[in-house]
Amino acid sequence: FGSGSGFGIGFGQKKSEAIYIINSVARNNGASGIFGEQLGQPEAEYKAAGLFVSNVLLENNAIGMNDTGTRGTQATGVVARNNSYAGYRLGISNASEQGGIDGQVKGLTAYGNKVGVALEGNAEGSYLFDGVELYDNTAAGVEFRSTTNAWPGRHIRFRSPHIHSNG
Repeated sequence: FGSGSGFGIGFGQKKSEAIYIINSVARNNGASGIFGEQLGQPEAEYKAAGLFVSNVLLENNAIGMNDTGTRGTQATGVVARNNSYAGYRLGISNASEQGGIDGQVKGLTAYGNKVGVALEGNAEGSYLFDGVELYDNTAAGVEFRSTTNAWPGRHIRFRSPHIHSNG
C-alpha cells in the first residue's frame, strides 16, 4: 500500500489519548483513510484508548479504516466504499504486533472494496461488529487471514450482520 493516510494516529504516549473524527471524509489516500496504531517501545509506554469515529466516508483509499493495535476504538456510521483492498481492516503493522482490541464498530457499510472486513493478525481482547452491511465487494464480505501464528478471530463477534452479493 502507499505510505500516506488521511488520518494517521499513533497511540501509546498516555493512558488515554482521545481523538474524535466526526462528519469527515478521507478520500484518495495511498494507504488508509483512517489509520490507528499502537506505537512500539520506547515511544509508547501505554496501551492507550481513545479513537472515536462517527459519520465518516472513506473512499478510494487502499484501506478505508485500519485498526492496528488501538484499544477501545468506537466507530459508528462509517461508510467505506471503493477502497482497493478493504473497507475495514483489523491487523498488525510495522509498529504494532497485534490488531486492535476491545473495539466496537456499529453500522459499518462497506461496498465496492476488494474485501468488506479483513481480519488479520492476533487480536487479544474482543472486537464487536454490530449491524454491519457488507455487499458488492469483489472478494469476501469478511476475510479471516492470519499474518501471525495466531488465528485472528478468536474474540471477534458479529451481531446482526447483513452480508450479501460479494465476490
